[in-house]
Parts: sequence; C-alpha cells; structure tokens
Amino acid sequence: MQDFITNVIRKSEIVVVSTVSHTEEVTVGGQEFVRVRTEVAEYFKGGSAGPRALTVDVWTAGKETPQIATEQEYLFFLRAPEGTKPQPAGPWHLTELTRPIAVPAKERDSFLRCLRESVKVAAANPTEPALKQHIIRMLQSGVHFFQSDASRVAVNISDWRDDEIGLLIAILSGEEGGPTISGSNERDNLITVVVQHGTPARVTTFAREQMKNADSEAIYFGLFKRRDMAVDPIIWELLKDADPAVRSEALRVVGLLRRADILDVFEKQYRPSAKDDLRGAIERARALVARD
Repeated sequence: MQDFITNVIRKSEIVVVSTVSHTEEVTVGGQEFVRVRTEVAEYFKGGSAGPRALTVDVWTAGKETPQIATEQEYLFFLRAPEGTKPQPAGPWHLTELTRPIAVPAKERDSFLRCLRESVKVAAANPTEPALKQHIIRMLQSGVHFFQSDASRVAVNISDWRDDEIGLLIAILSGEEGGPTISGSNERDNLITVVVQHGTPARVTTFAREQMKNADSEAIYFGLFKRRDMAVDPIIWELLKDADPAVRSEALRVVGLLRRADILDVFEKQYRPSAKDDLRGAIERARALVARD
C-alpha cells in the first residue's frame, strides 16, 4: 500500500474480499494483464447486491507484478478501467497505488473487523480527535496490515494529547497486555510521534530507554520535527545520562541534527581523553555534522 487505507477506500468503487479461483495471462488493448477470477466472500463497499464472482485484470510489471495464488483469499480495492464502465462481474482494475492484500487466515476475523471500521471511517471523513481514536484501535488490533497503515497516519496528525502519547508508549512496550508493534518501520513511526509531541519529561524518559538499545534514528527525526524550545533541554538531559550507551546515542542524535554548537560545549565540559569512549562518539557525531 502506497497510500493510506481510508484514502484508497474513498477512491475505490468496490472494496471486496474474494478467494482466487483462477489466473491467466491476457492481452487487452495491447496491454498485458494477469486476469484473476475470484469468488466473493463479502463486499465492503459497492456491489453489495452484486455478483458472487468477480474478474480483476492486474497489470503486469515484471518483478513488480503481484504474486497471486489460487485458493487464497485477498482484499481487493477496485475501480472501473479508464474510460469504461464494466459489467458488474468485471473485469475490474486495481485502484491506483494498491495491490491485492492476502487475508491472513489466523487473523481473518480481526482483519475483517478492522476493514469494516476503516470503511466506516472513510465514509465519515472524521475529525482529527476521532481519527486518533481509530488509529489507536488499529494499533491495538494486532493485525499488521492495519497497524502499519495506522502508524503512517499517526505521523501526519498535528497534535497528540499527553494521555494519548501515554497510550502509544504502552502499545510500543506491550504494557497493555495486548499485541505489540513488531515491524521496524511501524515502531519508528510511533517513536517519532512520541518524541515530536510528548512532554519534555516524558520524551526524555522514553528516549533514554530507546537509546539503551542503540535506537536513535526515530529519536532524531522526532526531535527534528519538534517546533518548541524543548529540544535542547531534552538533548542535554540525555547527554548527561549516567549510562555510556545513552550518552553515545545522544551524541549521534546531536550529529544527525547538525548541532556543532552543542558538540563544542559538551566537549569543553567533559574534556574526554584520547582513550575515552566519548572521544570516539564525539568524532562520529562531528562526521555526521559535516556529512553531505
């Protein structure tokens, strides 16, 4: 998915879950497609009283052509071919920036529940507070497809309350006892949100725990996106931390932020010796400041 789910739903004429019964290569108007014949399990948008069999033509694009297996259930976002209005049974085309999404058998009920909610949200065009609640429910769903989308949407929300930031931290750490966020991109997105929007005290404590695991990229990006005066105090609290791993990662963040001024002050205050581990961390940070 290269677009947000709710956007894709709005652009699609049909959103459907179907089981693939047959695939074949065809040429239509000089263009090559994989023609996919499916048996409909459920319509989620459009075609609610439509046919129980749908045909979808998927453009071939070499190695980028979606791999579609027979007897597998997929989520399809569909639109009419350009300039045409197909018969109800098709052939239909995939909505732009989408591909068939395999429905995980073990999580099928949760997957379909998330899909139904997403269709409702897309139709409602919710306010930002309502959208945030949807994001949190999707993150708590345990379904990676919807967690991934929710984490990307979360980065684009303009404001998060402190209690909501607390929920995001709990989801990242598994404190709620529910499913955690496992994908690295998804975790980075949520870490960025926490660091960008959290209170300085909360961010400092949170960043310290991430840095103990040598995880600083998303911390940097969250600080880069902050638009208040809290960035420097947060950085200095981390630079003064007793844990050498935290100080080292904090120096890396300073380098990524290209803050030579902070490096200069830090070096004068701590005066690390040539053998000190801090010396290497400072030199690496200065290399980051000077990067192209």
